[in-house]
Amino acid sequence: MNWLNYIIVGLLSILIIGCGTNTQTTEDTSIIKKTGQVTSYDENGLEVPNNTLKDDGFYQKGLTPRYSRDDQKKIVTDHLTGLEWQDTADVALEDKNWMKSELMGECSDDYGNPSCPDGNCSLCYDTSGDTATTYCSELTLDGGGWRLPTLEELTYIVDKGKVAPSIDPVFKYVKDTRYFTSTTGSGFLPITVFFDEGFSLKYFPKVYNFRAHVRCVRGTGDDNVLKSSQFH
Repeated sequence: MNWLNYIIVGLLSILIIGCGTNTQTTEDTSIIKKTGQVTSYDENGLEVPNNTLKDDGFYQKGLTPRYSRDDQKKIVTDHLTGLEWQDTADVALEDKNWMKSELMGECSDDYGNPSCPDGNCSLCYDTSGDTATTYCSELTLDGGGWRLPTLEELTYIVDKGKVAPSIDPVFKYVKDTRYFTSTTGSGFLPITVFFDEGFSLKYFPKVYNFRAHVRCVRGTGDDNVLKSSQFH
């Protein structure tokens, strides 16, 4: 082999190594958590037992949820995401406004369409006072540091294999009704998660009387876990 061949072989080796490195760095490291669904159903709600319907009940992919509850602190820890969840009696008893009650009727109509009082939309972002946001930020449970969960975070503790409530029984306090998230939909109002069957509600009627329950969360969570098929 002459010197020219050596050069060509060397250049090819560099290209091969470089391509391998690029492939490795773009690999998706997301971790999927099981949704909890173990049975397949058709569009009419009838069970499909013959494995012809390829849904979560058939595949059951992902990691098995791992929770633990501190009965003394009344906190549930999700060991896949690293998030800590409030699990006091207030979670099933308390309901809160999203914004100041006097603004609810002014910032949207009966069906959640946004409107601004006297053209001043900044008022409609005011969640101070006796609201869900304030409740979590002022929660002193185990030293504080609490906040409203995002839609992605709250949906992630839904167990689609259970109904009324659709959540793991490690959570002792839950109401099979809607819970606030910090994620807003149309206008100024948030998307809620309904823990009867575990679905999210973007629109709701009579919003000027709208109240919902609150389960506060603490921590930043693991983005690799939260980016999963559980959120849909």
